[in-house]
Amino acid sequence: MEEKQNYNQLLSEIEKGEIKNLYFFYDKENYLKEEAIEKIISTLIPPGLKSFNLDVLSAKESDAEKIINTVSTFPFGAEKRVVVVYEIDKLSADDKEVFLRFLTNFLKSSKKPLAHCCLILVTDKQDFRLKFYKELKNLTDAYEFKPLWENQIPNWIDKRVRAYKKKIEPEGIDILLETAGTSLPALDNEIKKLVTYVGESGIIKKEDVEVIVGASKINNTFQLNDAVGEKDLKKSLSILNNLILYGEKPGGIIFWLTEHFIRLLKIKSLNGNQSKISAILKTDSQKIISKYLKQTKNFEKEQLEKGLLEIYKADVEIKTSFLPNKTILELLVYNLCNL
Repeated sequence: MEEKQNYNQLLSEIEKGEIKNLYFFYDKENYLKEEAIEKIISTLIPPGLKSFNLDVLSAKESDAEKIINTVSTFPFGAEKRVVVVYEIDKLSADDKEVFLRFLTNFLKSSKKPLAHCCLILVTDKQDFRLKFYKELKNLTDAYEFKPLWENQIPNWIDKRVRAYKKKIEPEGIDILLETAGTSLPALDNEIKKLVTYVGESGIIKKEDVEVIVGASKINNTFQLNDAVGEKDLKKSLSILNNLILYGEKPGGIIFWLTEHFIRLLKIKSLNGNQSKISAILKTDSQKIISKYLKQTKNFEKEQLEKGLLEIYKADVEIKTSFLPNKTILELLVYNLCNL
């Protein structure tokens, strides 16, 4: 079957009730996978009948025979049953062959032995150089769930807000990204809170986002990363104090500083290669790329390596030292800004 990579098209088909018998959901964007699976389940199985018509298996714990027997079971009180098989990559080599033969025979059979079932195969570790994955893509309705690039997320936020019959100001999207990050589950959770907060109003304003998501744009780890990358000590300490005040955990601050310095170190070694920088940052936004390039000019390669060592030492001290976490983090920011 033809591979469809358009997630919105998939959702549109589900909403219309145009649900296929065989799906193959692959790649690493698990949040969107789960959303699609839940929509299929809620569309096909009436409330109260899930225990009779829904099976969730893992190929790590289920062999091909068990999967085949499960999908061959007829539904009870519903037109179709749904079988979701996670980690399909974990099937043994022999079981993969057995399972492919079963699917091939199903498609060739005039009796359509799986007409009563919707089978969803799921993995985030596909390798299309191998026969098993090539065949799955050919035999099923295959959808790639590739993690969104950073410059795709504003559009995702806008569409998600519109699904609630609301609109959001562009400045609100910017603040939402800066405060909540790029995690789709976290963003969706904040959007739900915003929709509830604005009530009957049809628009989510910048001020609404500031109230619900965070006190202001400066109170987040991404702003701290940029301030440290700019070697702006005064700004960095101010943002750090706000983060601590609003309850940000030391481990989160350490994690994102580590991620930021690793990115800067990788970009420093690329000598301005735009395509490779885009791949590292998962965006083709010139604004974001320029920001990182500007920051790398503030550090030599050896300084970035030393910075990662300073972050590691601070992490160890937070876990073992009697010094207050605030003092350790302030000293870390001071050292990073003075590399």
